[in-house]
Order: sequence, then structure tokens, then C-alpha cells
Amino acid sequence: MTTKNETPAQRLRLALKSAGFNARQVSVRYPSSTLHVTIRDASVSLTKVSAIAGAFESVSRDHKSGEILCGGNTFVRVEYADVLVDPVKATILATLDPAPNDEYVALPGGFRAMKCTREHGGASHVWEVRMEGRGFDLYNNLAVGVTWAAERLAVAYLDASALGIRSGSKAEPCISGDALAGASAPSDACP
Repeated sequence: MTTKNETPAQRLRLALKSAGFNARQVSVRYPSSTLHVTIRDASVSLTKVSAIAGAFESVSRDHKSGEILCGGNTFVRVEYADVLVDPVKATILATLDPAPNDEYVALPGGFRAMKCTREHGGASHVWEVRMEGRGFDLYNNLAVGVTWAAERLAVAYLDASALGIRSGSKAEPCISGDALAGASAPSDACP
């Protein structure tokens, strides 16, 4: 009788392999209490890998307060490799950074974003970036800073591309004659 003591990383690698992903596409590291899953192939979906890896997360919580208990926890972090994200991020930054404030701008993959400004001390500055498209909703569509927004949009773009999905029809470009660009559209106006 043989007993196998497999680590969570080994079990996750087997699950990913049985789902059709190889080690060149997705790598798994387990340095301590977090399974670090890195997607190294743009044709692999973050959504699909996260669904597989999520089954390996194990977090013990206090039954009364919900606080995470020390020891024995396994966290999971799934991300695209920087070599995949950086070129897409640079393309998005090249479009979003010089774009006018308080107007939506069309981005690759059917996404769009708007730099919202706020007055402070007589000067106007970018306060947040609102993003629209697949993967963004009312609860996760804000980013502080153009660079962070570009990174989040790049990850969403890579995931949508891997799934073969183009972002929703709401992501049409805003132009001055567009109904979305007018003051009558409260959903596009920044507070």
C-alpha cells in the first residue's frame, strides 16, 4: 500500500492538466500559504483557470466574527504574466492618458473608460477612472489612477480575448454628437 502526500500545488497542477492546460501555459507555485497561479499564454482564460483554482482555496474563519484564523489556510492568486499584460496595458495607456477628461473613450476589445475629475483647491485633477465592458459592473468599475485602470482593462481584455468574447454594445465610442456624451445622460456624468 502506497500513501501519497501531494501538496496543494501538485493537486492543482493535476487538475489544470486534466482540464487541458500544460505547464507552458499555466504555472503554479506554492511558496507558503498562497497558491500563485500564473497564466503565461494569452489563449488561456483567467476566468476558466480561476474557476479550477478556486476549488483549492481553503480558509478557516471564526464562526462568530468571520475573522480569518491563523494557520492551515490556503489562498489562491491567479494572474496573467506581466509579459502578456504590459503590451496591452501600454496600448490602453496610449489611448486613455491623452484622452479628454469626463468623456468616455473607446478602447480595444469594445471596452471604454472615462477619467473623472474633481475640483480641489481651485485646480482640477483626475479623481477616478470608470470602466465599462465585460467583467465590470456597478461594484468593480472604478480605479484610482489611469495606470491601475489600464492594467485592469488589459487583464479584462486578455480574458475576453481568450474566451472569444467582445465586450458589450455599451462600449461604443462617445463623440460630441452622441447621446451618451451629452449632459442629459446622468450615468456618464461624474459627480
